[in-house]
Amino acid sequence: MSSETPGSTPTPEPGSDPAAPVDAADPLADAPPVPRRIVFVVGSGRSGTSTMAGTLQALGMHVPQPEVVADETNPKGFGEPQWVVDFHDELLKRCNVQVSDGRPSAWFESGKLATFGPLRTRLHTWLEEQFVEGGPELVVKDPRMAWFLGLWRAAALRCDATPAYVTMLRPPTEVVGSKQKYYS
Repeated sequence: MSSETPGSTPTPEPGSDPAAPVDAADPLADAPPVPRRIVFVVGSGRSGTSTMAGTLQALGMHVPQPEVVADETNPKGFGEPQWVVDFHDELLKRCNVQVSDGRPSAWFESGKLATFGPLRTRLHTWLEEQFVEGGPELVVKDPRMAWFLGLWRAAALRCDATPAYVTMLRPPTEVVGSKQKYYS
């Protein structure tokens, strides 16, 4: 509290800047921006990708909304942005590739989409919106993502974000067993 007498100039508090305006801006306003980061959680369906995305979300990273709704096959949720799932479904149809496609040419066909300007712009725009909405750290997960990592990496870099990858590995027999249990 400053000491004042009627008609006198206020005396500033000790240690304060007498030249600073009374309604000084937030001192954090001049702080450097927090670096952007996107963690891509990749792996086969039923390999633990949902658990990893949920863990990263619980640690404070943003999973873009809305998410795929939890169901009996994954009651704690998928940690998958619905937009990403729809985007990947569209891209797979566009390049005539199946989720579990084993053809060597499937990688070539899906990879060609990473050079298609309108798709790159669309993904970049969506990512920028997610950074504005969710903050500087995003988690993006969808089992179909492996087909389009080049496209995602390019979009992350265009957003001045550092891409990071978490690859979930689970023994194939367990993945197949889990898929048969929940999807048959």
